[in-house]
Amino acid sequence: MEGKTLFEVLLDSKLPPEELTEKRMQHEAVSIVGAAFDTTRQMLTMITFHIVDNPSVYEKLHAELVEAIPDEKKMPSWAELQKLPYLTACIEEGKGLHPF
Repeated sequence: MEGKTLFEVLLDSKLPPEELTEKRMQHEAVSIVGAAFDTTRQMLTMITFHIVDNPSVYEKLHAELVEAIPDEKKMPSWAELQKLPYLTACIEEGKGLHPF
């Protein structure tokens, strides 16, 4: 099962053909996206709360972001943002505090 998508697993399963309709696959996709969206939203909300609730953390993160993004019309790529040590630390700490 490793390396297979949910759809491959369903299609290769012993489910009867009437359970493997296009509509069923659409419902499964919507469920996955919805679940991923909600848990990500919850985690980011909690990380944001803790950053804003701690002024020294907020100030340090803000300073790092201002330096990394001198022109807000030219946002760095996600790969570049991942190189920011304090931003990465805030995200990793938040993931550890609120695992979903």
